[in-house]
Amino acid sequence: MLEFYWAYADVNQMMDLHEEMMRSVVKVATGGLTVRYGEHEVDFSQPFQRITDERRDCSLSRRSTVGENEEPIRIIELFEEFAEPHLIQPTFITDFPKPVSPLSKASPADPSVAERFEYFVAAIESANGFSELNDPEEQYQRFEDQVQQRERGDEEAMVMDEDYIRALAYGMPPAAGIGVGIDRLVMLLANKHSIRDVILFPHLRPEKQKTDSSEQ
Repeated sequence: MLEFYWAYADVNQMMDLHEEMMRSVVKVATGGLTVRYGEHEVDFSQPFQRITDERRDCSLSRRSTVGENEEPIRIIELFEEFAEPHLIQPTFITDFPKPVSPLSKASPADPSVAERFEYFVAAIESANGFSELNDPEEQYQRFEDQVQQRERGDEEAMVMDEDYIRALAYGMPPAAGIGVGIDRLVMLLANKHSIRDVILFPHLRPEKQKTDSSEQ
């Protein structure tokens, strides 16, 4: 995993940087800007698609048949099931619901939306980035909301991080952050469909201890 912050940048600048970086990596690694992955040809020469929440496929917008009162988590689950398999060309999905983006700054245009993106290529989520939330009071409340979600049974909800809140209280400049799945990038470039084929240190089954027959 490659993770970094960019001080005084926002989510849009981070998307621009990531697009430029991915295009450069593909060019250096393959000598061209197209990659064969299974039955698909992925083209990095074209501008990456940027699709907001309200334009998602499979009726996933807040004005869709899912309903305005549908839980954001359920919307994400539907998106993962019906839309992700069709995201073959490099695509940024943006404007996630704030309740499922606890570390992201809210959009000034719509406080219910987080300034966050996920990057997909070949139907694989390969990066996650956002404008970092740097207000300690709001971050504390977001963690509180996550704790409540966890108490209601959401195992993926975050726990309270007092150390992080304390660090924010000392001061953090506006910044954008990103996490890039290098192993998934290598999967794409090597045309491999199992992450075990590309990670340096795969998890292995523990060796079984040989039983000394004389002890039985």
